[in-house]
Amino acid sequence: GLVAKDQKTQKFSLTAKGKELVDYIENRYQVLEKSWDGKLRIVIFDIPEMFKSWRHVIRQELLLLQFQQLQKSVYIGKYPIPESFYREIGEWNLRKYIFIFTIDKVDREDEILKFFD
Repeated sequence: GLVAKDQKTQKFSLTAKGKELVDYIENRYQVLEKSWDGKLRIVIFDIPEMFKSWRHVIRQELLLLQFQQLQKSVYIGKYPIPESFYREIGEWNLRKYIFIFTIDKVDREDEILKFFD
């Protein structure tokens, strides 16, 4: 339902739902287009077994936001978490299992920044 074919022209185009998805994706990741503010974000999560399918979703989203994995459930990134992702974490009832830290000073920062080269 994201793409439709015009019967007259035989061309494909996005449906309203498809356009909504494209807008969502563009808005979600526009944070990556901004200059880095010098702060690092650390996301730590411990999602219970009964929600294990959400672990993959969280990891994939963090990777799309250019976060790097430090440990199995610890990721570090240079850009803020989009508001839409915060909202979804709440909607999925995962907020109590996920901690997000914004830090402006870190020991051995030069070593950490090598993750992003």
